[in-house]
Amino acid sequence: MKKVKVLKPYEFYFRILITEESEYFGLEGLIRLTGNLPATVTTIAVKESKPISKLYCLTHNHSDYIGIEDRLNVKTEMM
Repeated sequence: MKKVKVLKPYEFYFRILITEESEYFGLEGLIRLTGNLPATVTTIAVKESKPISKLYCLTHNHSDYIGIEDRLNVKTEMM
Protein backbone atom coordinates (compact mmCIF):
# COMPACT_ATOMS: atom_id res chain seq x y z
CA MET A 1 0.00 0.00 0.00
CA LYS A 2 1.37 3.44 -0.95
CA LYS A 3 1.34 6.39 1.41
CA VAL A 4 -0.01 9.74 0.29
CA LYS A 5 1.48 12.88 1.82
CA VAL A 6 -0.95 15.78 2.03
CA LEU A 7 1.04 18.99 2.14
CA LYS A 8 0.15 21.68 4.62
CA PRO A 9 -0.12 25.28 3.32
CA TYR A 10 3.35 26.13 4.68
CA GLU A 11 5.15 23.06 3.25
CA PHE A 12 7.12 23.15 0.01
CA TYR A 13 7.84 19.99 -1.98
CA PHE A 14 10.63 20.27 -4.54
CA ARG A 15 13.35 18.34 -6.27
CA ILE A 16 17.00 19.06 -6.88
CA LEU A 17 18.33 18.05 -10.29
CA ILE A 18 21.95 16.92 -10.45
CA THR A 19 23.57 16.56 -13.89
CA GLU A 20 26.60 14.45 -14.74
CA GLU A 21 28.75 17.60 -14.80
CA SER A 22 27.88 18.47 -11.19
CA GLU A 23 30.26 17.82 -8.32
CA TYR A 24 27.29 16.18 -6.54
CA PHE A 25 26.66 13.54 -9.23
CA GLY A 26 26.88 9.92 -8.08
CA LEU A 27 26.11 8.31 -4.76
CA GLU A 28 28.97 9.97 -2.85
CA GLY A 29 28.06 13.36 -4.30
CA LEU A 30 24.41 12.94 -3.31
CA ILE A 31 25.47 12.12 0.25
CA ARG A 32 27.67 15.23 0.33
CA LEU A 33 24.82 17.34 -1.10
CA THR A 34 22.33 16.20 1.54
CA GLY A 35 24.89 17.14 4.19
CA ASN A 36 25.07 20.67 2.76
CA LEU A 37 21.31 21.26 2.75
CA PRO A 38 19.78 23.56 5.40
CA ALA A 39 18.57 21.81 8.56
CA THR A 40 14.96 22.66 7.66
CA VAL A 41 15.12 20.63 4.41
CA THR A 42 14.12 16.97 4.69
CA THR A 43 15.17 14.49 2.00
CA ILE A 44 12.19 12.33 1.02
CA ALA A 45 13.65 10.22 -1.81
CA VAL A 46 16.63 9.91 -4.16
CA LYS A 47 16.51 8.77 -7.78
CA GLU A 48 20.05 8.07 -8.97
CA SER A 49 20.21 7.79 -12.76
CA LYS A 50 21.99 9.13 -15.85
CA PRO A 51 22.10 11.82 -17.16
CA ILE A 52 20.21 13.47 -14.28
CA SER A 53 19.83 12.32 -10.67
CA LYS A 54 16.98 13.71 -8.59
CA LEU A 55 16.75 14.45 -4.90
CA TYR A 56 13.17 14.94 -3.63
CA CYS A 57 12.88 17.26 -0.64
CA LEU A 58 10.39 18.91 1.70
CA THR A 59 10.82 22.14 3.66
CA HIS A 60 8.78 24.54 5.75
CA ASN A 61 10.89 27.60 4.86
CA HIS A 62 10.48 29.02 1.39
CA SER A 63 13.69 31.04 1.83
CA ASP A 64 15.71 27.83 2.27
CA TYR A 65 14.32 26.49 -1.00
CA ILE A 66 15.14 29.73 -2.85
CA GLY A 67 18.76 29.84 -1.63
CA ILE A 68 19.70 26.28 -2.58
CA GLU A 69 20.35 26.96 -6.28
CA ASP A 70 22.78 29.81 -5.70
CA ARG A 71 24.51 28.42 -2.65
CA LEU A 72 25.05 24.86 -3.92
CA ASN A 73 25.13 25.47 -7.69
CA VAL A 74 22.29 23.03 -8.54
CA LYS A 75 18.94 23.37 -10.28
CA THR A 76 15.68 23.05 -8.33
CA GLU A 77 12.06 22.55 -9.37
CA MET A 78 9.01 23.19 -7.20
CA MET A 79 6.54 20.35 -7.43
